[in-house]
Amino acid sequence: KKLINTIIVGPRGKMGRLITHIAADSEVLNLVAGVGPRGRDYIGQDLGQVTLLGRELGVLVVDDLAEVI
Repeated sequence: KKLINTIIVGPRGKMGRLITHIAADSEVLNLVAGVGPRGRDYIGQDLGQVTLLGRELGVLVVDDLAEVI
């Protein structure tokens, strides 16, 4: 089964949180990173914590999209 690598842009927004919650339990989507605006206090934190998922995902939120592409 081929996984779809997925980057969440704007993880603190409604859509970013929703997609993260869906992707975290998906057998098809592979979360690679979250990308937030430069200077936000959650840069460098785990995507699961940033999106209030309630568990860590082992995926960091960064502020440079080119870093994760």
